[in-house]
Amino acid sequence: MKLDRRGQEFASFPVSGVPADANALEVSFDDGLTWAPMTWNADETAVRVLVAGPDMPAPVGVVLPAGRHVPLVRLVDTPETVIRSTGGSIDVA
Repeated sequence: MKLDRRGQEFASFPVSGVPADANALEVSFDDGLTWAPMTWNADETAVRVLVAGPDMPAPVGVVLPAGRHVPLVRLVDTPETVIRSTGGSIDVA
């Protein structure tokens, strides 16, 4: 996904291997230093998060600096479980 430095949009990532009884998921774009909540799509095959570029006026959600960002997704109720099959990245330019 490409995101303009002044843009803001939802980033969606497919996930697999998540337990059926799993609660919410979180995403990190800084190797696990900070985490943000994600929401499921209708059929629970992908999760999404609102992301914004660094020059977005009044951003909401996760603000990403310029560069490539690869998501880490984890389960909120068992944070030691990191979902590694999300695929994709966000390029902010």
